[in-house]
Amino acid sequence: MKTAINQLSHRSTRVALAGAAAIAAASGLLVATAPSAAAEPAGCSAQDYLDQTDILRPGRALCNGGAVLRMQDNGDLVLRNASTGKTCWRSGTSKPGVSVTFTPGKGTGPAGQFTPFISVGDHQIHGSNNILDLGRTANLNDKGEFWIGYGHIATC
Repeated sequence: MKTAINQLSHRSTRVALAGAAAIAAASGLLVATAPSAAAEPAGCSAQDYLDQTDILRPGRALCNGGAVLRMQDNGDLVLRNASTGKTCWRSGTSKPGVSVTFTPGKGTGPAGQFTPFISVGDHQIHGSNNILDLGRTANLNDKGEFWIGYGHIATC
């Protein structure tokens, strides 16, 4: 009987956590679900990249390699060293409440070609692509480097 109650308790906890994650995901938040996420700075997502389906909302961040790329509430996207707080790069945008989205590169001829970019509100920051890959993500790698497609934007 005691074992059955413990199993029911664990199951209820898992169901409650899964429900909370589903609600957060439905509201458009990137949700930290990795077991190591507790050791990361507040607001870190469970991934270190943005693709065309992701939105990085104010207060949320991509974290990897001791670096944090955070969309601040004041509308500035900022890359910082996680341990020192030193700012390594910023987007220079300042429209409170905006989010970051990613648009992949396109290669349908000279008139329709463009490089991958992120949008911080209505401000675009372009990366680059290569001949075989048009650039499908913006990411923060484990060296603290921020890339948009194949365009290196900054290092922390």
